[in-house]
Amino acid sequence: MDFVEVSDEAGAAHWKMTGSPTILLNDVDPFATEQSRPSVSWRLYRHTDGTADGAPTTADLRHALAAAGLPASGTD
Repeated sequence: MDFVEVSDEAGAAHWKMTGSPTILLNDVDPFATEQSRPSVSWRLYRHTDGTADGAPTTADLRHALAAAGLPASGTD
């Protein structure tokens, strides 16, 4: 796992960052939408129940890991 600090729009475009935090799995943002654009702004993650938060849910992360063919580890 790598952590990259991005401080400007050029860095956001280079690292495919669409708001903070951005999670990339195999170089793909599994939570991006068609409207997502490179940005150093704060990001909201929309949940299936209609709420929003500053991070994806554990279930959403596990689903994204599985879809990317990556193992999910740990406990809730």
